Amino acid sequence: FATSKNVKTINGLSQRLLNLFRQKRESEVFDTTRHFETERISEFGSYLVSEKLIDKNPFDISKLRKPQKIPWPWFTYSQVEAILDLASDKDKKIFEVLAYTGMRIGELKRLSWSHLDFKRNILLVESTPDNPTKGKKRREIPMHDRVLEVLSKIEPKVGLVFNSGKSYKHLNGN
Repeated sequence: FATSKNVKTINGLSQRLLNLFRQKRESEVFDTTRHFETERISEFGSYLVSEKLIDKNPFDISKLRKPQKIPWPWFTYSQVEAILDLASDKDKKIFEVLAYTGMRIGELKRLSWSHLDFKRNILLVESTPDNPTKGKKRREIPMHDRVLEVLSKIEPKVGLVFNSGKSYKHLNGN
């Protein structure tokens, strides 16, 4: 953004530039995201001061108010069913598990059969250094009856739960 405004050095950073950036982002993201970005930019200014690259943080966010959180617009049951009705057979399985577990797509992509405990009806989401979850914590998710039904129909039960299948590039299909 800075270079699009012809700012090419740290000396060109200013409150005006931050205000223009915030103005641009207003129509692109939620207010909470814009607030988060503004805090990170101000922290960058503080970092530049701490490294003695500039004398004073050019970004003043002291009067910035934290936006009110709005409830996330969750899908209704009928909306989920409408999506599932339109989905291909392969995608329907994925969408159904996502809808009835609350998992993120990246977590689902890494889901392996070893993460499923059918005796306790628990699905385990692991966080690893290579693939951290959003909260960087491991969690157990109870399996809804619909999730159990979907997973029970998937074969073979080795490796990743959802994969593209066998191909010339991936002979084992995982």
